[in-house]
Amino acid sequence: MAASERRNAVLMGEIEELRSQNEVLEKTRKMTETELYEISERVADLTNTNSTLQAAKKKTEVELQSLHVRLTVFRKMLAFSSCFNEELKLC
Repeated sequence: MAASERRNAVLMGEIEELRSQNEVLEKTRKMTETELYEISERVADLTNTNSTLQAAKKKTEVELQSLHVRLTVFRKMLAFSSCFNEELKLC
């Protein structure tokens, strides 16, 4: 009987140890899930920010190209105007 009681005590101790480990693992799992959720949210925020920045970059590139075209036109107009003014001085 004593051997049976000792075995029972050992098994009960192991069960308590397993319960304790299970609690630790459960807490760790919950913390990991929370961390994963926060990281997922951060990735979503950064993805949105990246999309916004890419759209702004594209818009800026289009505006810059438009300004470059306008500058080219103004330079040609200035050259034509200078040439025209030179022609008038000769008259």
